[in-house]
Amino acid sequence: MLGKQGSVKIPEYVLKEVYSQKDDLAAWAADHSGVFHCGVGECIRSVPEVLAAYGEPLLNEADIETLWADPYLIAHALAVGGTVVTNEIPSNATAPKNKKIPVVCKTLNVPCLTLPAFMWELRQTMR
Repeated sequence: MLGKQGSVKIPEYVLKEVYSQKDDLAAWAADHSGVFHCGVGECIRSVPEVLAAYGEPLLNEADIETLWADPYLIAHALAVGGTVVTNEIPSNATAPKNKKIPVVCKTLNVPCLTLPAFMWELRQTMR
């Protein structure tokens, strides 16, 4: 329902990461990819700002690849005024390639929720 309304989207790079697992979630995502999918074009202008938020020293291509879909997830939320939903726990890591999604989101003032918090907020809005 929320996917069809456009309220919940899954960035292309996140879907690629999910598909690589070849599990039940990957099968479900493949069956519903048209409902939730949002392409890279929606966020590409925000990617440099997100990468800069990972901090110094500047990330090289190898470091960026270790981040997987994380920068694109955050860039999508930044570009469309969305909220990131993740189960990552903030950490005190200072090396750019070790920073967690909630820390980068906080740096960029991008709302970030855990999945249970998202479900709770969703429940509150559906009442």
